[in-house]
Amino acid sequence: MSYSRDSLTVCKSAPHHLRGLVELRQDGAHRLQRRGFDDWSHWDVASATEADHEAGGLYVVVAGTEGAAGIRVSGEGHPDLWFDHERREKSVYADRFVVKRRYGATGLGRLLLDWMADRGAREELAWIRGDTWGDHRALQRYYLSLGFQHVRTALLPGTGEVWLAQLPTGASQVQLHDAHSGPLLPAR
Repeated sequence: MSYSRDSLTVCKSAPHHLRGLVELRQDGAHRLQRRGFDDWSHWDVASATEADHEAGGLYVVVAGTEGAAGIRVSGEGHPDLWFDHERREKSVYADRFVVKRRYGATGLGRLLLDWMADRGAREELAWIRGDTWGDHRALQRYYLSLGFQHVRTALLPGTGEVWLAQLPTGASQVQLHDAHSGPLLPAR
């Protein structure tokens, strides 16, 4: 799939995006399950998407008229995964990151992270932080290829090992049209 980067817009989710974001996340969950990963099998995709939207931390990349990618952000790290001193650092915690299959391997994920890094730096946030299951080596390699640094692998009680990584924020040559004028992080 090719696309013009000029046609890509990133914005906070709006009610008219929800159906497409649910479908995008459901497809992402099915792709993970087919590859033997249960990353997204423990939550109801439709309910979680609506909750993420209501919380104000759900972003969508729109290509033309379709949702091409989505990501959830917050300003609070999971207390069982991130140490108190890390959680005191102004950071964006990003998860539920998904790119529509037809846009896979086009660099869209990198563009979205570049946008977040640029916005984060302008808002004086230190890091973009993320995680994946400890056995999801392919996703870990992907994050490392984008410049993330492995922080540690932590044990999430009752769940399993979680691989934690972070990427420093910084100015970049953002190639996404930014249709969101407010702060990156939802209000607490």
